[in-house]
Amino acid sequence: MQFEAKTIKDVSSSVRTLYQKGNDAANRNNLEYAIDLLKNCILKEPMFVDARKKLRDLERQNAKVGIIKRVFNKFKASKSVGAGQIQMARRNYAAAIQNAEDALAVDVTSVAALRLLASAAEANNQVFISVEAMEIAHEFHPKDMS
Repeated sequence: MQFEAKTIKDVSSSVRTLYQKGNDAANRNNLEYAIDLLKNCILKEPMFVDARKKLRDLERQNAKVGIIKRVFNKFKASKSVGAGQIQMARRNYAAAIQNAEDALAVDVTSVAALRLLASAAEANNQVFISVEAMEIAHEFHPKDMS
């Protein structure tokens, strides 16, 4: 079964509300809260393209931090990736996707998190998400993704 991409008019009112709150938080420059809201949005509606795009844009903005926070974020992301790899081994692809999204929320440049997301999404027949993850990986790591 192939999942179809969804726009704001295709999602439930509760997801639309989350999306709007995420946009409002982003407009107030509350990036971490906005990222959390949008992450919840895509966990409820994985194929909600508008939310995925906004989330990735905010994660890119949030990635511009100092060296100490960047190191801490990489450690935090690796913990989520490890949990996701366990879920992949158990063939619990939805949980692996959630772990990958958790990792990306703190470090959108993580190749391991992007590969986990791509693999789990592909295994879960969500090819759009898999392609998106590989495109982002190529954006940050063109030599590693050739």
